[in-house]
Amino acid sequence: MRKLITLSDLRIAWAKLNKRNPRSTGVDGVSIAAFAASSESQLRKIAQLLAVDKYQFQGSKGVLIDKSDGGKRPLKIATVKDRVVAKALALHLEPKLQKFDQPCSFGYRKKMGTRDAVEAIHKLADGGSKWVLEADIKKFFDKVDRKILLQKLARVVRSPRRLALIEKALTSEIQNRHALDPDLLQLFPSASSGIPQGNTLSPLLANYYLHAFDRAMLKKGYGLVRYADDFVVMCKTKQEAEQACQYAQTFLRGKLGLELHDLSLTGKTQIRRYTDGFQFVGFFIRDRKQMPPEKAKGRYKERIKGILGSNQTETLVRKVQRLNNISKGWHEAFRTAVLDDFPRQADEFLLSELSQFLKERKLFRKGDAISFQQVHFIGVRTLGDRVRDSNQADTPQKSPKRGRGPRKRPSSPSDSSVSPSTGG
Repeated sequence: MRKLITLSDLRIAWAKLNKRNPRSTGVDGVSIAAFAASSESQLRKIAQLLAVDKYQFQGSKGVLIDKSDGGKRPLKIATVKDRVVAKALALHLEPKLQKFDQPCSFGYRKKMGTRDAVEAIHKLADGGSKWVLEADIKKFFDKVDRKILLQKLARVVRSPRRLALIEKALTSEIQNRHALDPDLLQLFPSASSGIPQGNTLSPLLANYYLHAFDRAMLKKGYGLVRYADDFVVMCKTKQEAEQACQYAQTFLRGKLGLELHDLSLTGKTQIRRYTDGFQFVGFFIRDRKQMPPEKAKGRYKERIKGILGSNQTETLVRKVQRLNNISKGWHEAFRTAVLDDFPRQADEFLLSELSQFLKERKLFRKGDAISFQQVHFIGVRTLGDRVRDSNQADTPQKSPKRGRGPRKRPSSPSDSSVSPSTGG
């Protein structure tokens, strides 16, 4: 019997698995860190079971995370073992499914991202398409028709055994129902429908499921830009945008069993002018500019407040690390955006919150408010710091004139007026 997944395949999958959260566990309680301690023996056991078609997926841990609109997003967290197997399946599928990707699709693709999607929108607008159909598919991951998906996959995956293993990987029952709020359990789709959010295979299969939609829209001549289950269609007239909405709804419903949110003035599916602005892939886009939405700015400040106002046993070093991660992540996400005065506002907010935090811990020795020099002394890199560094890196440097050495920066005793203590 030919092996579906070899030990070598599993080793590669484990090496490429996302390990950013080493404490992440599934229903078996085994973390990534614990699995890593005996990874070779674990992988050998998995390979042996797969070789005789006896590997069993263990089900998932249901987790609800907050969405920006105030709702909850249901995730199904698999065990580390199941993640490795799913990753091996994904690595096998990826080259087979990539050939179906259309140039209008930007989500979950290598060397493509939100900035590429935004640039595609600007180029279409430059060509005269300045009416925007902004659309969203209702509960896409929950509503994917598993039967249609597997029928489509069968044309690409020739092995019935491999196809059966993929189906098992997607059929993920929640094992911790007793620990979840009964009123929120309804947010999780049944194990027999959809593709579970949080599964390694899901992004790849999502794009594959929607490629027929992409092709149909492009064949009609519509300026489609899609990122996962969100998309916009750039049109030359409002009437064209209305027609594009009708065609998209008809195709999605008839061919894929999906529904768009109803077209309205304030809902998730709208028609707007490019010059009036609209929100897509985390940006507010308007007239060849992209900006952070006001909600994103508010969440940035909320996260700073949350770090400095909670978990009083956490060390100062750890809090500084978390603050730096926030500013780094936010800057990377909005590096190409027009930020206006927000970096200064965000830095002043940070100074205020940090001053209060240090006073409460008796780490602030003098003065009423911490200075930027003192912030830097304890290791914090603010959003403003990152913007300035980025601007300097993007500006060509002039060659220094001969005979002039670098000027020395005078030392400042006030730079060390905050205690370097990391006590909790």
